[in-house]
Amino acid sequence: MTKPGFYYSDGPYLRVMQGLVRALSQPEALVKLLGKPQTGKSLLCEKLAYFMRHKDFRVVYVHFAVESPEALRTLLARELDLPAASNFSRMIEEIPAAPNGNQIILIFDNAHLLTEDTLQEIYRIAQVQCGASRVLNVVLCGEPQLEQLLLGATALRSLRMQVSRTLVLEPMSQEELLHFTSTYLVKAGLTGLQLDSAAQRFLFKCCQGYPKQALELSQLLVASRQQSVELDAIGKSELEALVRKAQAPGDEYLLLATQSNVKRRWLIVGALVVILVIAGSVWRY
Repeated sequence: MTKPGFYYSDGPYLRVMQGLVRALSQPEALVKLLGKPQTGKSLLCEKLAYFMRHKDFRVVYVHFAVESPEALRTLLARELDLPAASNFSRMIEEIPAAPNGNQIILIFDNAHLLTEDTLQEIYRIAQVQCGASRVLNVVLCGEPQLEQLLLGATALRSLRMQVSRTLVLEPMSQEELLHFTSTYLVKAGLTGLQLDSAAQRFLFKCCQGYPKQALELSQLLVASRQQSVELDAIGKSELEALVRKAQAPGDEYLLLATQSNVKRRWLIVGALVVILVIAGSVWRY
């Protein structure tokens, strides 16, 4: 997902992108996008901003957590070419309407890191109208803590009630992950390279459907077979060896892949300890 020149536009990313485009093409949209860390939310927001600009929407994509309402107004004044003024809402009202009637779209990534005051200011700005309709559509993109923040803060009740649609970006399923990998291999010129069933299961255990890990593992596969004439299917042992060789301190691939095995080992060890304790007690008697 993060490698320049490759973007997987199928599976959960296509479904969520389609939902966002439909929602933002309507007036008075305040959309919430949720996803766990490393599910690919930020790159999806970048692609959304790019796509909506090509559909003649004016888009402001904020990829960091704005620390205060004042900083938010300063940022938007700069991005929207507005003069500095004490009445910021009036300045937004006077933005010339787009010839096609499209609203301005504000995309706030990492919205779970925003303060209550900043979220309230986003809500107030989103309510600004020009004539009978609102000027702005808003996307709040963040981790699940964003939902907890909106539900837990009484001051954010009005914002919460105005959310027109909530979308959740889930990690890829095993089937979607295999399609992701095969798509990458085809783009890398390795059409026909496949993984056997055991390697497929190990691949999913390694990355659990998260795109960053999936991309890095796909790059390992390409690097290992790029010079090969014969594209024999990759087996689990070969994939394990590639992961072990490339794994740096702190990488989670093998931790994820062997987590269930470790649990099983501890259960076995625990059972043996219980048996030995019981046997020792019997021997003493």
